[in-house]
Amino acid sequence: MDTYESLRASLANALSQLGSQLAEYAPKLLGAALLLLLGWLIARVLRGLAVKVMHLLELVLHRLWRGSRRRVFRRSSCTPTRRAS
Repeated sequence: MDTYESLRASLANALSQLGSQLAEYAPKLLGAALLLLLGWLIARVLRGLAVKVMHLLELVLHRLWRGSRRRVFRRSSCTPTRRAS
């Protein structure tokens, strides 16, 4: 029975050490998870802003291109026509 008690005490000691190491490591793990979440949120916000800016630039460039094409046709006194295929 002495071997059984020795094994039980050894197992209890190992589990106790594991628990204390997990308790030490948990705040670091939680901090890393929060930092990862914060980085993900910032990336999502920046992505949304970039998409909105790109749509705005696309709209502005489209309007500028369309307006410059009209000015060219007004100056040349030609009207744009489509080619028959």
